[in-house]
Amino acid sequence: MAEEREKPGVSQGAHGSYIAQATHEANATVNVYAASSSPEGQNRARFLDRLRTRYREQFSQSLHGVLHMTLTLGEYPKAVTPPVRLLYEPDQRPPHLLPVGTTLTQVCRHAGHELLVLGEPGTGKSTLLLAFALDLVKQAEQDPCQVLPVIVPLSSWASNQHPIERWLSEQVALIYDLPRRLCDRWVREERLFPLLDGLDEMEEAVRGDCIKALNTYHRQHLHPLVVTSRTTEYEAATTHTRLTLHSAVVVQPLSREQVETYLEQCGKPVIALRAALRTNEALQEIVMTPLMLNIVLLTYQGTSVHDLPVALSLPDLQRQLFARYVERMVARKGTLTCGSPHDLIGWLTFLARQMRSRNQTIFYLEHLQSDWLDFQQQCWYELLAVRLPGVLIGILASLGTAWLVINLDLLSLVHAVTLGGLVGWFVSTTLSRGGALLVPPTEHYNPRRWKLFSRDIPVSIIIGLLMGLSWGLYLGHQYSLDKWRRDGMIFGIVFGSCSLVLSRIFGRFPLESASPPPQAMQRGPLLMHRIQTMHARRIWLVIVMIGISDGLSYWLHSRLSAGLISGLHCVMVFSFGSILADAILSAQSERIVLTEHLHWTWQRLVRSLLTANHGRETLLTASMIGLSNGLISGLINGLSGGLISGLISGLSYGLSYGLSYGFLYWMLLGLFQGVESAQIEDHTRRLPNQGIRRSLQNSVRMAFVSSLLIGVTGVLSIGLNYGIAVMLRPWVILSIISDDMVRIVLMIVCGALLVGASRGGLAVLRHYIIRGLLAHSHLFPWHAPQFLEEATARVLLRRISGGYSFPHRLLLDYFADLPHPMP
Repeated sequence: MAEEREKPGVSQGAHGSYIAQATHEANATVNVYAASSSPEGQNRARFLDRLRTRYREQFSQSLHGVLHMTLTLGEYPKAVTPPVRLLYEPDQRPPHLLPVGTTLTQVCRHAGHELLVLGEPGTGKSTLLLAFALDLVKQAEQDPCQVLPVIVPLSSWASNQHPIERWLSEQVALIYDLPRRLCDRWVREERLFPLLDGLDEMEEAVRGDCIKALNTYHRQHLHPLVVTSRTTEYEAATTHTRLTLHSAVVVQPLSREQVETYLEQCGKPVIALRAALRTNEALQEIVMTPLMLNIVLLTYQGTSVHDLPVALSLPDLQRQLFARYVERMVARKGTLTCGSPHDLIGWLTFLARQMRSRNQTIFYLEHLQSDWLDFQQQCWYELLAVRLPGVLIGILASLGTAWLVINLDLLSLVHAVTLGGLVGWFVSTTLSRGGALLVPPTEHYNPRRWKLFSRDIPVSIIIGLLMGLSWGLYLGHQYSLDKWRRDGMIFGIVFGSCSLVLSRIFGRFPLESASPPPQAMQRGPLLMHRIQTMHARRIWLVIVMIGISDGLSYWLHSRLSAGLISGLHCVMVFSFGSILADAILSAQSERIVLTEHLHWTWQRLVRSLLTANHGRETLLTASMIGLSNGLISGLINGLSGGLISGLISGLSYGLSYGLSYGFLYWMLLGLFQGVESAQIEDHTRRLPNQGIRRSLQNSVRMAFVSSLLIGVTGVLSIGLNYGIAVMLRPWVILSIISDDMVRIVLMIVCGALLVGASRGGLAVLRHYIIRGLLAHSHLFPWHAPQFLEEATARVLLRRISGGYSFPHRLLLDYFADLPHPMP
């Protein structure tokens, strides 16, 4: 009989799941894969090694993994509706126990590898699933025909409710750090064995929809599938539709004999506990699961009868046990170095709430995002991490491009800094106020307070004062105080009004959504994206308004021709500066994207330089620079020397500037597009916050390398520019380059800082601002890695590579349900 149970027939192993081929080892096969020497085989071998390491680590860190007790399984036919039973009356037999020692591997094999695993909280479902996954990994390593077992938390399906095939591919790529294309292919070709854990962990309202989605997926794929859930939550969700799997089992609670036998083996430290169990019925019931038995042992072994819990209701007793367990675990390792026990519990409470609200099972400190902040903290985050960095990036971008068309005397430098900061302020405004970064909840929304936070009037006053006071730099014998008052008032009023008008426009007509994510922008031409989108049109509105303000100011200051020329200068400088600032800021507009890995090859460089999109962008850039400079030069010389002089000057300068700075754009952008940045795989993280440290290192490294590249290409561009203008006379070119060293140094410094910001620097800054805001509110510690390690040492968290999770869902729920302690 036992022999027959070990050898399921083809019909039994293939009920509505996949075409099984039974062998003398009873191993069902699905596909035949490539040999290990092929790329496919190498991918498979590496992934299996990753799975084995991960599952072993999680199994060894399981809270009740120390209890090596044989769990009993019971068949529960009425919990599922197998496809072959759809035409008949459902099986209403009550659960009946399987022989002692029956493993999940054996049950799943007899069920044709489609199984539902039920059980009450803490009975060991997830631990059994880990043991089963390790067994499947071992089989897959020995037989290349076996599918790859992947444990995926089902709770994440509720976020987007995509079709299961798409969701599974996304989650496997995310959890196991695989290329998305590889995951898509493996799911499509049915090379994965999904082990979906925790149907009960999603919201009750969507469990029924998830069951329907799983059934749809199961009908479309002749594929193995295992799902786990708490019994009560599953039965409540299946009043109308049950999973169409072949079989279901229930993990049984421990028997009293098992508990008593185990306690006898523990000896004298648990004598008082054994005595209490004889009289306390609630305590007897609660230790019937491995999880709670282990918690009771860790908490009360070696204690007296007076220390044991009194008779309470089951929920109250469970909360008391968890509270005593946490207290005991906090005290077991001595004094905390990162804070008090009160602080530790508060931080764990906040962490548990955030993880539960996001359906997260593993927390990585590098993945901290701004949505962990409440509304008031997000207001500060917008100012400190979006607006102010936007101002700084706008200043650097404007200074880095201003030398293209203007002579940077002290007054021009102050104007470039002021107006560059204004451009950066409004670029960051379009990315924050129009996107999902800052959406005030209804209960916190106060229009008056919101307008005050926008700081429109203070910003306008600051811009007006800076522009007006800057003319004081000319004070001297030839520039009197009266002229300063006149010019300062003109420029201050005009630019202050410009800033206020733009602020009111942006506040009155916010965008519905932020700019597209950086991946979308990288697929198309950068300049065309900046010109065509609604987000871009708002930025061009800023540029045109600043150009009009500058032209109007110089017209009132001197004459119409000066205003026209200065306005054109201004539009050109800040159009390129805003494109650069927007490209950097928009890459981090929705999420903090780290730069943990840099990869550069000559092949990528050649491809990036020779692509059609890059060529079109270079031509467009060169044309814009050439036309702008040619028009400006032609106007200046035409007004003073006549039409012919203006045409000759415009053509000469337009051609020289267009070719030289088009070359600069072509080389620099091609070089930087040849550098591929990516995030490291989560399973390779060994230290908390490792990704942030690597991003900072890469930011500094890229800033240094880019300073050398910008310096070399900048000198070549200036030499080419003036070489064309002066008919390629070398001694004149060298003289001009030496005179332009200030411009070259300015370009190098600004360019290096901008590249460093775009390649990890801005992400690192925003990460630490989030941590600083949380620490200021006493919600999460500034020294987060130290806190996470101390919680792990006290068995309140467990470490998985560089991430952390709670040892069990019940412990996460306990912390998440605690009232957050007052600081």
